[in-house]
Amino acid sequence: MKAVCKLTRTGIAVILARAKTRRVEAHILRVTHPEQYRKVNFRMGKKNFPTDVINQAQDVLMAWNQIDQDLAFGSLNRAALATDVTSAQEIEADISALESQLTARRNQRDDVYSAAWDKIKRVRAGVKANYGDDSSEYELIGGTRVSERKSPTRRVPA
Repeated sequence: MKAVCKLTRTGIAVILARAKTRRVEAHILRVTHPEQYRKVNFRMGKKNFPTDVINQAQDVLMAWNQIDQDLAFGSLNRAALATDVTSAQEIEADISALESQLTARRNQRDDVYSAAWDKIKRVRAGVKANYGDDSSEYELIGGTRVSERKSPTRRVPA
């Protein structure tokens, strides 16, 4: 995928062109200082390996064991590939553990947000009950006064 950035009056137009499908997407990025940007050509990042590289490496190791365990290609031998597979599996396990920790922390954060939101609603309801829904105190606490609300408009049947 190739991306081209062009300077416009309102910001940067990012044009993404997909070579295989000949599909073009255009995005406008708003910037505060467009004069800082110039026309830029760059390629989007792409990984240099397939998503199932560990599975393929394990299959290659099994086949290598069946062919000849002592077979080597220069400095590349079976042990080097096995070391890479083991390292990758350990890193994947670490990533999985960190992702589960992140999920747990996000759940904790959501629980705290929910408790805080409940308290906010209770405080607003208390101020509304004590001072009224058209009071300046209710507005200070974050409520919308009745006198400042828009009146509903009637819909004319077509």
